[in-house]
Amino acid sequence: MPLKEGPFALNKETIVTRRNDGFCVYALSRSASQIGIAYVGKSTTLRDRLNYWFNNPPGLGLTHFFAEALGSEAAMNAREAELIKELKPALNTLLK
Repeated sequence: MPLKEGPFALNKETIVTRRNDGFCVYALSRSASQIGIAYVGKSTTLRDRLNYWFNNPPGLGLTHFFAEALGSEAAMNAREAELIKELKPALNTLLK
């Protein structure tokens, strides 16, 4: 099942407009499509995490991100594991 929000451009202008939504999962992609997502992660400070990845990308050519807010840490952890299993992102080395 795809993430609920996005695509958004992975750039400073977009990142500064994001809220730190609490429990979130996110995906980084090389295109505006959820097909071929390269990395899936989780964060309680989404804006800060996206800014980190913008400055220290886990791979080349990442241009977009998708996100989804969740209600609890348990839901966030479960959703991250579900997305990694479903999407098999190339840059995730743990939880495969």
